[in-house]
Amino acid sequence: MKLFIITILLILIPNFESYAQIKVFTFNESKDGGYNFFANNEEYCPVSIKIDFELNNLISANGNGVTYVVPARTKKFLITSLNLIKKNAAYSFKSNSFSNYGDVNLSENNLSFIYSLPFETGKSFKVEAVNLLATKILSAIFISSSLRASLSVESFK
Repeated sequence: MKLFIITILLILIPNFESYAQIKVFTFNESKDGGYNFFANNEEYCPVSIKIDFELNNLISANGNGVTYVVPARTKKFLITSLNLIKKNAAYSFKSNSFSNYGDVNLSENNLSFIYSLPFETGKSFKVEAVNLLATKILSAIFISSSLRASLSVESFK
């Protein structure tokens, strides 16, 4: 039984990683004297993306290691231009990107934002979040762990 559960875990765990990936993609297009570097954001929220370039005979118009905020549901968002330094010399580049949901440049939260919650106005409700798959797996391999979190939520008027 333990072997069966461990086998199932080994099959499922790699699949969970693909669901957590942020759907933002970078690409480039050639232009006279270098490249334009773009991003597509398929998410329904802005995504912050930090680009680190390894440049050979190119310079980034916006600098290196800069964090950009790509608006939600945007196609072909211009990140930067990579321009030639010496025109008749060889050139190349490599890029590495790191992304996160939201605008990392915000300095404070909007505390007056009103969320639309699916609860009756003026009432209190107990919301319980349980990761059922993890609970079953942990109990099946004899590890006692509490994965429950209780949260008291009141709807906004």
